[in-house]
Amino acid sequence: MDFEKIVSYIVEKSNLTREEVYRRIKEYQEEFRGFLNPEGAAYVLASELGIELPKPSTSEVILSINKLIPGMRRIRVAGRVVRIYPVTSFTRKDGSVGFRREIKIADETGYAYIVVWAPKEALETIDFEEGDVIKVIGGRVRVNSRNEKVIHIDPSSGRIVPYEGDTSKFPKVEIPKLKVSEISSEIAEVDVTGTVVFVSDVKSFERPDGREGRMLYAILEDNTQQVRAVFWRKAVEGAVNLKIGDRILIRSARIRRSVDGNFEVHAGSRSSVKIISYGESEELEFRKLSEIRGNMQYVNVKAVLLKKFEVIPYTQRDGSSSEMLELLLGDDTAVVRGYAWGEAARRIKEMDVPTLLEIRGARARIEGENVAIHIGKNVSITELPLDKDYKIVTVSEDNLYPRKWLGELSEGFYEVRGTVVYVSDSLSITRFCKKCGARTSYEYGRHVCPKCGKVEDVEYLPSFFIVIDDGTGSIKVSFFRDIAEEIVGKTVEQMLTEIDQLGFQPFRYPLDALREKLLGKEVIVRGKIRFKGDIQAFTMRGKDLRYASPIAEAKMLISEIEGKLLPEIKRRLEENE
Repeated sequence: MDFEKIVSYIVEKSNLTREEVYRRIKEYQEEFRGFLNPEGAAYVLASELGIELPKPSTSEVILSINKLIPGMRRIRVAGRVVRIYPVTSFTRKDGSVGFRREIKIADETGYAYIVVWAPKEALETIDFEEGDVIKVIGGRVRVNSRNEKVIHIDPSSGRIVPYEGDTSKFPKVEIPKLKVSEISSEIAEVDVTGTVVFVSDVKSFERPDGREGRMLYAILEDNTQQVRAVFWRKAVEGAVNLKIGDRILIRSARIRRSVDGNFEVHAGSRSSVKIISYGESEELEFRKLSEIRGNMQYVNVKAVLLKKFEVIPYTQRDGSSSEMLELLLGDDTAVVRGYAWGEAARRIKEMDVPTLLEIRGARARIEGENVAIHIGKNVSITELPLDKDYKIVTVSEDNLYPRKWLGELSEGFYEVRGTVVYVSDSLSITRFCKKCGARTSYEYGRHVCPKCGKVEDVEYLPSFFIVIDDGTGSIKVSFFRDIAEEIVGKTVEQMLTEIDQLGFQPFRYPLDALREKLLGKEVIVRGKIRFKGDIQAFTMRGKDLRYASPIAEAKMLISEIEGKLLPEIKRRLEENE
């Protein structure tokens, strides 16, 4: 049926003049910005007027998704249903409650969302499923805050019907489904499965528009890997009753990186939570230290406090002072480093060594080649009786500090060997307020704290540094507190007395004698290595320092050759035979 016959048919079946029909056809063409030819626009007009025209000689004019432009109305578009999202509610300006449901569709050119505004009963009883191909008739095209194309329809402006044409051209698009252990990148939409090992309480907060928001988070695990899952808005209702041990499926989540660089699963209004299987226990089991993997965000352990190192003061994000205690924990499978922060540090530093600890809710992180346990403010710590028969694995100090060349360093705990090429001119004695931990100044013979004012009692922190070189690189090694006093051979009180008696610069103890003793000597240092971005170099916080023993070094070399190099040489020779 050609164009003029269609126009004549519309004039005959309606109250419009021929000129009015032409005018309205032209309006449709302008509205669709050239994507409709005159014949197609005439069919759209006839449909709007309720006039059933004979089938066109060509297929129905259906726009591909990539042709949709914000502002279009009365469109026709088809696509395969990728995802049907949960029904959500909203409050209208008059206080009444309305409902909407989103549907994601895709064709060979892209994807779009359909937002259906209708009574709740109608939205919950839609007659198509994910994987079906549907056609949208009517509606208005917009874009959302993510610049995604959205088609809005309600019972008065459009409808969704089954697509009756060839469906093979519509791709079968599936949302990725990942286990926790398979998460390795940011993803806009994904289904995630995992086992719940922790669930927080629901937290309320005020949104920018003044309304109250709610959220909770859970820790999910799979194959010893863990991820934090954060639930917002409607998703909170599906997560609030989760129990430890439940295996769940989160549909239509988003994978993001958190501020600490770890991946997080975020579930919002488009997400839903399904319990695949229920947990049998209400408590997370305790792990052996050898079972702990890096970046676990919630672990329970029973371990013996084997050693406490120095307490290190630090400033928190809010400007307040706190402290960190480094320690060693052991059980019958492994020995690992631990870090206690804030109140946990203050508690543990008063405990005897050894003490059996029950630790719930700690975090594990990779440090170099090893795992470390972090004990923060929300971690539960319980002291338990230590049975005399409790077994602790014997771990060589060498295993805790593997040897590294300075040219091959990475962050972590290592042992390095090199020649001392520089010793700082003096040892610096920094002062801290014992009341609040803030760094103090010295004014007119008095210690002044920026928070507490003039104070009589301060804590002294002696420190100095050396630079060593092994031919492959060099590194600055800093020593603090007890180890600094041990290397210098004097306590901080003795140094302060000499500074006062000999008229040295206040709180600066000259290291002339130490420089003469160390410069040019081969030393071995163990400690924690970090990369400092401001100077683009590795630095070490030294735990101990000793002179290199030629005999011991020779034995180490022989052991390395016998243990690593000779088997490798033998293997290669056998391969070449």
